[in-house]
Amino acid sequence: MIRYAKSRWKASIVAIVSCLLFLCALWQRCANIVPPSGGPKDTIPPVLVSAVPPDSTLHFHSDRIVFTFNEYVQLANNYNDVLIFAPRLRRQPIVNVKLRTITILLKDTLQPHTTYQINFGNTIQDIDEGNAIPDFSYIFSTGNYLDSLQISGTVLDAETGLPDSNVLVMLYKNLRDSVVSREKPLYYTRTNGTGHFLLHNLPADTFKIFALKEENNSLMYDDVGKEAIAFMNHPIALHGDIQGLKLYLFREEVPADTSRQHSSSASTSPSGQSHSFTVQMNLDNGRQSLIAPLQLQFSQPVAFIDSNKISLLEDTLLHPVTFHIKLDDSLHQQLQVFAQWKENMPYQLRIADSAIMDTAHQVLKADTLAFQTKKLSDYGSVTLELHGLDTGYHHNVLQIVKDQRVVYHTLIQQTTVRIPLFDPGDYQLRVLKDENDNGRWDTGSYYGPHPRQPEKVIAIPGKITVRANWDNTWIVDVPAD
Repeated sequence: MIRYAKSRWKASIVAIVSCLLFLCALWQRCANIVPPSGGPKDTIPPVLVSAVPPDSTLHFHSDRIVFTFNEYVQLANNYNDVLIFAPRLRRQPIVNVKLRTITILLKDTLQPHTTYQINFGNTIQDIDEGNAIPDFSYIFSTGNYLDSLQISGTVLDAETGLPDSNVLVMLYKNLRDSVVSREKPLYYTRTNGTGHFLLHNLPADTFKIFALKEENNSLMYDDVGKEAIAFMNHPIALHGDIQGLKLYLFREEVPADTSRQHSSSASTSPSGQSHSFTVQMNLDNGRQSLIAPLQLQFSQPVAFIDSNKISLLEDTLLHPVTFHIKLDDSLHQQLQVFAQWKENMPYQLRIADSAIMDTAHQVLKADTLAFQTKKLSDYGSVTLELHGLDTGYHHNVLQIVKDQRVVYHTLIQQTTVRIPLFDPGDYQLRVLKDENDNGRWDTGSYYGPHPRQPEKVIAIPGKITVRANWDNTWIVDVPAD
């Protein structure tokens, strides 16, 4: 009875407390004051109310241009990198922003009978929401007509075949080969997000054209090997609009500066002692691939290998297996072991004492590396039916790409490509126009002894997904190059 009474008492307290909490919550809900909504978010960019002098003015002779908008405006932080005056002025104009106006003060003497263009890109924004006017531009002429010719096209990364954005496209009337490194361009623009460019309001003339992926904002090709360049083999004679131009960006190879290399490549600790010399296997989820060599990673650069002191054994009966080895990188720290791997098979790689030595004359201690290969069901087969490929060109190489790295390539000999074993995953496809038939992409050269264009790569839109233990088949439409 006592226990029962106490239980009823506790239940009564719980009921009272619950009721109070409910009333308190109800009061808070009723007392909550919600501020009134400010209406839909402003997504409308500023509107130009007036330009003085007006856009497309002829016989321009003013030293300033004033733009007035319907609301307070600002310039994006990067406007100096985007703002383009063409033809380029020797003295950069001053740009002032105040309330609803933007004023351009011209500090340079303008050339007679010349059409000028000013392009702000997307840098003019409203104050509140940062809504930008798309591609705001202004044109005037110091003569009695406006030049109206255009050059348009696309800038592509030559190695990937993909469009490249924010790349300078530059025109010069000076036709010397070195002009791109000695002078700033007369006319220039930048590619948009799809790699497209448009140079407009140009005069009829002959130009050299370049594309440049800059590193230092100098408007010149002055960092060979780091900056990417594209060029046309011959000047452009502009007498009418030119459309569909393609420029292929590449970085020139620069010979290594051997004078900066250390006399010894031995790696030592601050105390002067050499680091220990060890090796480990790079396996795929703990298993060796059936379609790739075994990768060994050394802690120090390798100086000497006695392959006679290395053996590869298979199965629990330890049958000897034929193999060969290759140092895979310029640092001599990766060793590839090639063999005809059998599925789901245990292997041992036995390295005898003193078989391998590093550059600090340390020998690798005797070691046995045990591993097992994958199963056939871990892979999928791949069949690609290529449509639209130029079969008259006999140096087409199919590239299969993962994470921007070519993981497989093969010469295309027929319009159907079959690969019996392939790792599962998502991949992109490319077709390399292999001019020198060496199986890999080769860069171009502008300042080399023999200027040449880079090899072209056609990027195929979309991706393929390879599923394990599956026959994966696709019909692939190859774009025209």
